[in-house]
Amino acid sequence: MLKRKENASIPLRFTLVRYRCSNFLLTPETEYEERGFVPIVFFPCAALCDGETGRIALYYGAAESVVGVVFTTAEEIVG
Repeated sequence: MLKRKENASIPLRFTLVRYRCSNFLLTPETEYEERGFVPIVFFPCAALCDGETGRIALYYGAAESVVGVVFTTAEEIVG
């Protein structure tokens, strides 16, 4: 079992959920997303936002065998 040291150099960070999508943001739809080492496992890994264009890149792992990326904007997610 891992324990956090009191003098660890990485601070604890807490976040507040301000918004949740009414529908799923990502779902497995293609064969390579649904079939693999562990089938129907789909999880986000990272999100990057281009401040100039507003384009968001969402990186995700699928079926424990591939990494994918999809693009969207905040307006598409919230709107």
